[in-house]
Amino acid sequence: IEDYQPIVYNSLLLFGGWGIRMNFRGDIAYNIGGNQGIELKLKHKKVIIVGTKRPEELVKALDSIKGTR
Repeated sequence: IEDYQPIVYNSLLLFGGWGIRMNFRGDIAYNIGGNQGIELKLKHKKVIIVGTKRPEELVKALDSIKGTR
């Protein structure tokens, strides 16, 4: 993971719905509903969006383990 940030997004517009989805750019989403999540930017410009109702807590968890690698 090179970078991550909380986002608000429209899964229907970006991915055509909910569930495990991939769009035309190759971005992947894992969500079951809602419009909040974390955008993970990986090496080689790959993007994964993980849907969550508590994105701030997920960012704090990622921040806490970021220094251990």
